[in-house]
Amino acid sequence: GILEGLAIVIDRGFHKLFILSDSQEAVQVAQWSGTKVSMSTLVKRINILLANLAHWSILHVSKDYNKEVDSLAKMSIGNNGGTKFFEIPPWELACISR
Repeated sequence: GILEGLAIVIDRGFHKLFILSDSQEAVQVAQWSGTKVSMSTLVKRINILLANLAHWSILHVSKDYNKEVDSLAKMSIGNNGGTKFFEIPPWELACISR
């Protein structure tokens, strides 16, 4: 999810991030972080990590335009819950994006 991705981005030393999510609710919560939105522990942790970045933005995309990311997420589920990094996009992903 967003929390795990943020932790990886920060751990790898990135300072700018552009997030695409097919969850409208996740996008709204991140954009409204300065308002009186219900601040669950998860949202608070995400906001703390976002504050460590010099610049970030988040945009909602429909599931139709998020097929590549969805495929990567499904690949990681079959990976016994561990994080999997790709130096080169998997061939399945390359086929989807054409």
